[in-house]
Amino acid sequence: MMNTLNVPQDSASLGRLPIAAYLQGLVYPASREDVLRHAASHGATAQMQAMLGRLPSRQYINVTDLIDGYADSLW
Repeated sequence: MMNTLNVPQDSASLGRLPIAAYLQGLVYPASREDVLRHAASHGATAQMQAMLGRLPSRQYINVTDLIDGYADSLW
């Protein structure tokens, strides 16, 4: 399912996002710092790390919550 920003809202659709490979296996709840650390340890490029660095600093309870935060950071 997609939201109005055409960002997948479920983990099955997450694979279509460029960040997907860097978030596989992330344990929730996860802080912004957890997300950044996990992505870096899974080979995220500097550009991808910078994009994820724009996430609001808070706890993410699941992949949908993280995707929403990622989408919000694009605006």
